[in-house]
Amino acid sequence: MSQVALNQTQQTATQAFSLEKVRSTVIANIANMIENKMICAPQNYKEEIFFAFQKLADLKDIDKCEVKNICNEMAKIFRNDLAVTKNHCALLVINSKHSPTGKALSMRWQYQGLTHVAKAKCGVKRVTPVLVFENDKFFARYEEGILKIDHVPNFANGGKMIGGYCVVENSITDCRYYTREELDKRRGKSQKQTIWENGRAAGQTESNFWLEWEREMYEKTLINATLKRIIETSGDTSTDGINNDYETIEVIQQEPHDQREVVDAEIIQQDEPAETLQLQEPKTIKL
Repeated sequence: MSQVALNQTQQTATQAFSLEKVRSTVIANIANMIENKMICAPQNYKEEIFFAFQKLADLKDIDKCEVKNICNEMAKIFRNDLAVTKNHCALLVINSKHSPTGKALSMRWQYQGLTHVAKAKCGVKRVTPVLVFENDKFFARYEEGILKIDHVPNFANGGKMIGGYCVVENSITDCRYYTREELDKRRGKSQKQTIWENGRAAGQTESNFWLEWEREMYEKTLINATLKRIIETSGDTSTDGINNDYETIEVIQQEPHDQREVVDAEIIQQDEPAETLQLQEPKTIKL
């Protein structure tokens, strides 16, 4: 499509766009899907849609998104048993080569959404994130398909962080290990999203949260990756949009028309002894 044609398409879409009309269309479509048992939605689904559209009203280029696209993304929220009012997910306008205007709405899972679904549908009760350092005593093995880990941390001289795992208490106590490379890959996605949302200058590649709270952010990334994997492998859950990038941060909307800001959903505290070698177990995150 030529630039002139694209500009004309965008102008036509903008002129015809009415957020109130789109909202009414979304409500009608969701009601029809509920009636035909295509999705399950809470009784207050209309209030959820109204709240979501309050957020959409402050998104740049929302008027360039197709109505069908907006309806589909809103349906994903209910299909995944998520709630916008509880910060289970975020709604973002992204560049899309599949849209005639070049823009599309995208639903992204949040930390709260992962924990909600893992607890409600996957039987997860507790998740304990643990980082592994090169000077720790660490040995992992599989027994009958279950990962078993023997780990003695070296708090005095741990050295470089080489990976981490989460101990998950559900129907069984399960461990899931991630290498440093896997965690850094997720870290890179989180940083790019933070920069994009804050409108930072090009070339700035580090977010304040990773600079100031690196350990806590790694632990939170461990929890997100672990819960995401549990949800994906569960037969009782829907995973629409769960493979979208940037699941390690929370996006909140500030005052209307202000720039969006990315904030950390929760800092996971894990204290270490200052002078002794007594081992302290990392705090358990209760879902």
